[in-house]
Amino acid sequence: SSRLPPENQPTGLTIKSSSYTFRPIRRTVIFLTMYTILLTRLLLITLWQLFGPVAAVVKCPERKERIRYDIGDFTPEEFKCWESAQRRLWRNGIFNKIQVEHGMIGPPGHKGDILFLEAHRWLLLDWEDALIESADKPECCLPGSPYYDLGRRTEAWENNRTVLFTDDRIGVCPDELACVTGTFRDLSFSHRDEGKRCVMRNCEDLHKMIPAHRMEERIGRSISWNMTGKAIFQGNHIRAHVAVGGHMGVCAESARDVFFWLVHTYVDRDFTHWYNPPNHPELAAFRSHMDHQTLAMKIPFYEKTIAEVDARQKKANIRYVMPGEREGVTNWDPLEPLGNDDHLSQEQIDKEDAEGAPTAEELEILKHGHPSKTTGELQTPPAGESESTKKEAPQGQKNPNQPVLHNPNAGMQVAPYIFADIWIVLLLIFFTQRA
Repeated sequence: SSRLPPENQPTGLTIKSSSYTFRPIRRTVIFLTMYTILLTRLLLITLWQLFGPVAAVVKCPERKERIRYDIGDFTPEEFKCWESAQRRLWRNGIFNKIQVEHGMIGPPGHKGDILFLEAHRWLLLDWEDALIESADKPECCLPGSPYYDLGRRTEAWENNRTVLFTDDRIGVCPDELACVTGTFRDLSFSHRDEGKRCVMRNCEDLHKMIPAHRMEERIGRSISWNMTGKAIFQGNHIRAHVAVGGHMGVCAESARDVFFWLVHTYVDRDFTHWYNPPNHPELAAFRSHMDHQTLAMKIPFYEKTIAEVDARQKKANIRYVMPGEREGVTNWDPLEPLGNDDHLSQEQIDKEDAEGAPTAEELEILKHGHPSKTTGELQTPPAGESESTKKEAPQGQKNPNQPVLHNPNAGMQVAPYIFADIWIVLLLIFFTQRA
């Protein structure tokens, strides 16, 4: 090449040198460009979520309080909203997660004492939070979790003529063990009927419910937290569980039936009215007193103190409205008038308890399950009774035998963004190496 004229000399070495000189600068420019695109994309996603059409949808007005009505006082729109919200919770796994939590409360939370009241109060707040969040849209604003006043429908209940147990509401209560019909039939994860999931009930023997005014009388006689828990636990609450049977008839399975949540909101209403009786501030001041040792007691499974449970309840600012007292609404499940019997003696209370109380066999069914009254399959004891879970964890430590609950669909909403970002990073690396 040295013999060639200067104008014909190869220039490859010069170009190569120039390429090596400018390649780091080119890589830097591409690198910064790609990262600028990535950061801009993330910024646009954030702005879209904050100010875009999705965020612009008018949600339900902020609740200054949660109002819990009798389910019969729900408007047709609210009932449909309540129904669809529960189906949405079932689809995303939260329904199952919360019902498993109820099973994990176990026997310590079902002894009819203060721990029974407080553990189910925390559980109910979890349920209500999820329910309201699932239904929080302009056309579907739930005031709170509804209850069902069993004491105002004793005759209809005994004759299985309540409007609640129809296909248009929560499904029939059959006279023998069978799947329920209607919207809530398949909100179950355990039993299969002809290859389909179903909620089971068995209303062969509907126990007589205690009238509302008599329940108020016996709860009002309670002078301590544990006495109140016992009065409520052994009242219409336990009768409803064993009377409906099926999933409701087994402690560990009962939260699979939507009727469970109506009953336990009713339980919390009675507890709330004992704790803070309307028009009796002097009783409220007396009953709100609790020693520090009791406040420090921890409810089963959740490891929350009673003080934390009550603080959460107070923050939610919950107000109960008695059946038939919602302004402008007629209760669609007819109510019996309140009685005005004289004060019951202890002898009368004991007699009434004996007439409608579940038998020892039915209570055993509730605790362990039984094929004649439940889901047709032998049920295992509720979580917490097995030998592996009887040992309590040391103070301040979690029980290693306690399963970790999670929502199987957690994070699915952000997954598309994560996958898109991974592709952008891979493209960034590819073009940087090619530069």
